[in-house]
Amino acid sequence: MSLSYKITDWWSVELRGGTDTYTTNTVEKLYARGNVRPKGNYSEGIESFYENNYSFLTTLQKDNLISKLGGVITFGGNMMLQQRKKNENKYR
Repeated sequence: MSLSYKITDWWSVELRGGTDTYTTNTVEKLYARGNVRPKGNYSEGIESFYENNYSFLTTLQKDNLISKLGGVITFGGNMMLQQRKKNENKYR
């Protein structure tokens, strides 16, 4: 999502925000045999992740400040928030 606003003909502000998210389900099967896992192994898991990103930018732009010389000043910042959850159940 993005919001832009031109305060004057030489000053503008832009705000942005977005979210990324995913969930992964896993199943692992290791059959009984051999020296590594003689009884076998079975596990189920779920991993959830989300990330929120926010940013802002302000721009000051003026042409012909001194004769034909102009200038641009920009200032901005961003913030990122992440969370990851992982659950796993192992059965032997």
